[in-house]
Amino acid sequence: MMWSEIVSDWSQAITTLVKRFPKLDQSTLPTAPTNSDDFVDYLAHTHDLTPLEAREELRDWMTIQGLARDAGADVRAGYPASSL
Repeated sequence: MMWSEIVSDWSQAITTLVKRFPKLDQSTLPTAPTNSDDFVDYLAHTHDLTPLEAREELRDWMTIQGLARDAGADVRAGYPASSL
């Protein structure tokens, strides 16, 4: 999954992101940041992560979302339904 895909469907993405990263505040992100670096900084700040850790967490989430979308899987909170 690419950042542009997240931006294009921000309302769905932020809902799923908040499930994975519960300290995100949807009210402070009514629209998607134009680049992932801004979001990584926000994620790092809200979740007490280093920028590198936040980037890795976001990349992992994006990979899971992309794989699930491609497989047609039901995904909640960033994890395949079979693992819940």
